[in-house]
Amino acid sequence: VPYRESRLTRLLQDSLGGNAKTRVIATLTPASDCVDESVSTIKFADRAKQVMVFVRRNEDRPVDHALVQRLQKEVAHLRTLLANLQASGSTGSPPRLKGA
Repeated sequence: VPYRESRLTRLLQDSLGGNAKTRVIATLTPASDCVDESVSTIKFADRAKQVMVFVRRNEDRPVDHALVQRLQKEVAHLRTLLANLQASGSTGSPPRLKGA
């Protein structure tokens, strides 16, 4: 089974690919009837050990306060339009938005 197509890899994908320290404990059994599973587990652990994650620090971006205020006004306007439409029970075409 290729590394990326493993069920266990899918379960652990957030831990293996994010900004997290991950430990994988591979447990084996000495039973001779489980040799195939033990070999598969060893192969998975070896592949997981070789995963390299390059961490990048999150960057702080300057906030455009004018843009935030404009978008908040637009949201308030759209909520008002929606409330008016719901109150009137209108089934016709929606009203045109400002600037559209």
